[in-house]
Amino acid sequence: MDTTHGNNLIAWLIKHTIIKNFLMKNGIWFCFLLLPLLALSQEEGIHFAHGLNWQQVKEKARAERKYIFIDCYATWCGPCKMMARTVFPQKTAGDYYNEKFINIKLQLDTTDNDNEEVKSWYADGKAISDQGEVKAFPTLLFYNPDGILVHRISGAASTPDELIALGEDAMDSTKQYFTLKGKYKSGDRNPEFLLQVTRMLMNVGDTKTAAYMFGQYVNADKNMPMNEENVGLLSAFAKQSQDSAFIVLINNYDKISNERAKQIANRSIIRIVGSEEIVEKTFSQKKAKSVNWDSLQNAIAAKYPMLPKTLIDELLSEGRFNFYRFAGDKKKYGAAIVQHIKIYGTNASPETLNNAAWDVFQTCNDPEILQAAIGWSKRYQDTTSNAAFIDTYANLLYKTGNKKEALAYETKALSLAPQIEKKTYQQTLDKMKKGIKTWD
Repeated sequence: MDTTHGNNLIAWLIKHTIIKNFLMKNGIWFCFLLLPLLALSQEEGIHFAHGLNWQQVKEKARAERKYIFIDCYATWCGPCKMMARTVFPQKTAGDYYNEKFINIKLQLDTTDNDNEEVKSWYADGKAISDQGEVKAFPTLLFYNPDGILVHRISGAASTPDELIALGEDAMDSTKQYFTLKGKYKSGDRNPEFLLQVTRMLMNVGDTKTAAYMFGQYVNADKNMPMNEENVGLLSAFAKQSQDSAFIVLINNYDKISNERAKQIANRSIIRIVGSEEIVEKTFSQKKAKSVNWDSLQNAIAAKYPMLPKTLIDELLSEGRFNFYRFAGDKKKYGAAIVQHIKIYGTNASPETLNNAAWDVFQTCNDPEILQAAIGWSKRYQDTTSNAAFIDTYANLLYKTGNKKEALAYETKALSLAPQIEKKTYQQTLDKMKKGIKTWD
């Protein structure tokens, strides 16, 4: 385990000479005065146990009827440090985990600077790592109050709410990785159980095994409902038209009645069929300057007779503007994408609209097309906190000559950007201030 950077307040005070002299004269009494402040500062955030070995941790958990949470980390791991710096100290995380868990930080690499407490956990750390299938950092492990390993997840939680949700899953037997894995090994192949395992594997990020498990569920339930969840999973696992998930999706398309489920299916079908029937068959022909879209539409309709004409029309519309973009025909590209958004953009997601608007910003100079893109981007400016979306809007405004408003939105984008991306946003803002082009 690592040692907590405690007594930060005293450490700060000692750095300052005047206070250091004061402490030398009045140290013990001043420390008594600081105790309430120190206690208050240490109340918030997750309290990680120290001075206990693994056996004592399990005994403490059993006595207090608490689960055990272990943050398995390495000293070189950036996401581990991020979580320790920004998530663990938060009050909401501390309120939840301190009440329900015995919390342990377990260092699983070895360094020359390891203290005696870290070294004392080397052997148990190796055993815990093997049992918990720790293959990446951070890995979060959860044991029940009887010391039985029940759940794991690889990867950092980026917010206290996310970490709390992981803790809730860890105490839910229908979502526990090792609990469900054990039931599967024991021979449980009930369709609902297989779907339950698929959900769990998706939650912990094991998509490869989840795809296999969902395939078993599909085979076990011949009357699988084409509801939003199942359609979403089929779409997630379908990468090409030969995949079993795509075949099931396409052959059961007429059974999808839920509107949201149909939208999910449509996006998957457009992605896969568009890639194979348009990208591979037309974009690969580098000398091609045009496409016989009517002929292409007839070929797709013949291959996929179960698809409605409206969906094939949308697929072709998207394929058309992508083709012109690929071919470098800016005039036809601009006209095609404006037409596409006009027809199909009513319910388009902010992501879709932003991507289209950014493409127009980078490739088009036509004032009417740029104004159309501004309209797409403007739809979500009052509700978004996504720096990239705001940056797109700012750049479009700047390209069309609205410098004052562009500066305001780019400043907002900079304030909301992740720390690692702030330099890029600052460079864009500086260019706008200097009147330099922000596009190629």
